[in-house]
Amino acid sequence: MGTIFGRQEPNQVSLSEHLGNDGGPPRFSSPYVPTRNKMTNPEDLPIMLYIPGIDGTGLAAFRQFPLLVEAFELHSLSVPTADRTDFVGIVEIIEDYLKIEINERANGRPVYLLGESFGGVLALVVAERCRELVDRVVLVNPATSYRQSYWPILGPIMPQIPEELYGAVPFVLAPVFGNPLALLAHNIDSTVPPERQLTSLAKGIADLFGTLNFLVDVLPPPVVAWKLELLKQGMDEVDKVLSKVQQRVLLVAGEGDWLLPSRSEAQRLQRLLPRCYTRVLPGRSHAVLQEAGVDLVEIMK
Repeated sequence: MGTIFGRQEPNQVSLSEHLGNDGGPPRFSSPYVPTRNKMTNPEDLPIMLYIPGIDGTGLAAFRQFPLLVEAFELHSLSVPTADRTDFVGIVEIIEDYLKIEINERANGRPVYLLGESFGGVLALVVAERCRELVDRVVLVNPATSYRQSYWPILGPIMPQIPEELYGAVPFVLAPVFGNPLALLAHNIDSTVPPERQLTSLAKGIADLFGTLNFLVDVLPPPVVAWKLELLKQGMDEVDKVLSKVQQRVLLVAGEGDWLLPSRSEAQRLQRLLPRCYTRVLPGRSHAVLQEAGVDLVEIMK
């Protein structure tokens, strides 16, 4: 389910529908957030296109969606697990969406691209190709540092792991993706009685294990191999455009990102991008948008 070009309103889908998208080509939809302030008309807000990381679902940012929909008319890209569109093909899908759907809707409103991890690579290439349509770019732990990480060596090994062991990989790597305590603390309110905090902690543990199980489902070994190929294609494309991106860029990096060298990459991109401002968040991991106490809208302000 995705937005159809030419429709008057973006197609709103629930989070489960958005994450469960497993058919057809990559497409955009507007996440339905029940808590959104109904007094705010999305058509009065700036427009944001969220481009997810390597899983292609938007799972890593869904805890930010309730905050983002109060500040933006939010459109989120979903790339189904079975899809095999190459890097340039995904760039062209985003570019066409900007030209056909967003350009018609914008009516003078600023347009933001929010790219997380692999989505940051896509966002930079799209921004350079769509200078007249994109006003701002926000990057969160962009995977532009892929070649400087250990993933070119470790990544190709993962699809070769026996299937009976592969299911345990996300659990072993959980501390690499994110700070487990910060992930678990997201739903805990320190002002409520201890027994309610314990209930929230139990829910947080269940949510975290559910997330890790979900990663096993959407990133089976053949998909991991394809995603790594996409990353390699993306590196070739993004290196050509870094010095040409003219939009203002806000780069948010987790100081404790063990998946990618995001802190040093923030310094490198600040030198290469003409108009780049960086925010390094102490103690934050690769899954920074999932961690408790992180409000991307406030960081952007």
